[in-house]
Amino acid sequence: LWFSPMHNIPLLMGLSLTVGIALIVSGLGLRIYNGWRKGQKGAVLTGKNGVAGLIFYTGAIFTGVLFWRDLLPGSALLWLALPLAGVFMHPFVGTTEKKPVAMAVAEGTVEVMETVLGYLANTFSFLRVAAFGLAHVGLLMAVFALADYVGTLPLGDLWVILVHVTGNLVILLLEGLVVSVQTVRLEFYEFFSKFFQGEGVAYRPLALDSGIERGG
Repeated sequence: LWFSPMHNIPLLMGLSLTVGIALIVSGLGLRIYNGWRKGQKGAVLTGKNGVAGLIFYTGAIFTGVLFWRDLLPGSALLWLALPLAGVFMHPFVGTTEKKPVAMAVAEGTVEVMETVLGYLANTFSFLRVAAFGLAHVGLLMAVFALADYVGTLPLGDLWVILVHVTGNLVILLLEGLVVSVQTVRLEFYEFFSKFFQGEGVAYRPLALDSGIERGG
């Protein structure tokens, strides 16, 4: 009702990326908030999911958009090296574990590469939302085309109803399965992974004491 996806593919892709960017930024905000409350200031300031990562990610988005619109020279991308330098320092100041300098340098280099490639992959992963929208339109177009064809056959109205009902049910089942799996993936890897840490109180299920005799 808002717009035709097939005739506004760039708008659909832009909306998908905008939703993805908003989720990623909110996940980083939660990570910074949680880490600061725990007193992990070094890790929060220099982590790839902390302040340095947030500055790099938001700066890369705005710089990329301005560069794409010819409002910034290519050399402006060099300023993104500042937050990446903070990410590089994370193995040195973001942990209390003592390690050799060479190992810390290697870890810092890997973290910088993971930051750049990871944020790029995380952002463009949300294009699959637009792809599902286009697939939905394409499948429904096929159903309507088939319904128009069978409408010319004997008992055409009955065949049209059957094609529409069956086609929509198949699409609902197929897309329900695919979209549920993919949205869980997007939420877990692109959103929860930014702030969730498998630490804290271990889960111990409630159990009866084996030494207690059962009453008759």
